[in-house]
Amino acid sequence: MITNMQWYKLVFNQLMIIVCLISEGFPNKLIFSITSTIKEINLDTEEISDILTDIESNVHSMDYDYTNKYMYFAREDKDDISRFRYPENPGNSYTKVSDADNPISVAIDPVYNHVYWTERNTGKIYRCDFDGTNKREILNDGKVYALALDHKKRWLYYSTNDILNKSIKRSRLDGSDDQTLANVYPQLVTGLSIDFKEDRLVWMEHGNGDLKSSNFDGTDVIKIFSTNTIKANGEISVHGSTTYCANDRNILSVEVLAKTTAKVIHTDSGRILGVFYYKEKVSLCLENVIHTSVVLPEFLHLL
Repeated sequence: MITNMQWYKLVFNQLMIIVCLISEGFPNKLIFSITSTIKEINLDTEEISDILTDIESNVHSMDYDYTNKYMYFAREDKDDISRFRYPENPGNSYTKVSDADNPISVAIDPVYNHVYWTERNTGKIYRCDFDGTNKREILNDGKVYALALDHKKRWLYYSTNDILNKSIKRSRLDGSDDQTLANVYPQLVTGLSIDFKEDRLVWMEHGNGDLKSSNFDGTDVIKIFSTNTIKANGEISVHGSTTYCANDRNILSVEVLAKTTAKVIHTDSGRILGVFYYKEKVSLCLENVIHTSVVLPEFLHLL
């Protein structure tokens, strides 16, 4: 005879198996941009699709709000931060969120529903709410470029592009406690990303194509890989042990395991500027499983 607890474990395990199967069925995609166009590549099938066309601007950076399902991007030549629904985008449309002055990089804070961006010419970092309200200046640091946000430890990482001051810095999300982590002169850092698996900061140097990483405080700097491409290296996106790099007209996949390997996963007709790794979430299914695990023992008690 099967006890109530055995029934509970059996049903719960089956639900977990279903969730795992659903999770494995979701595609892994890389969103990337060339001039005036945002595309996606299905990393499982290698299928390429257009997401947005006729943006009328260079887009160097994108970030995603997984809760509300919006992709945010910076339109450098149109002076705004915009967003579009993803993965479903009716009418191939996007909307402006906030005005900005030559914005280069964007980063999402999913905890407090903020979008941050750097302004190439003003040297300022701004933030606003996801809908564009409550815009405020966070800091002003000469000329700023790349941006990455660690929502777990609440740090904002950014690169500077002054003539004699090219560095990587960080501050708290309100602009306080500003610190210089690494002097990268004469290189401009065009890509910053957080490696949550190894607790490392990862960056790309535009001029020499060196992909490097360090501890979050700037110590233990190591070179991971070099593209050997001069002045054609853009944004990066880290997922697990893989870093995706915008490298001229190529997207590189740099894998760091027992040894570092790299391969070209896509070549486009135009120069690739921004990359973002996207993975479908299964939070709703997990919530249902958690809810079931709470109510199921009470139901079984009635049997």
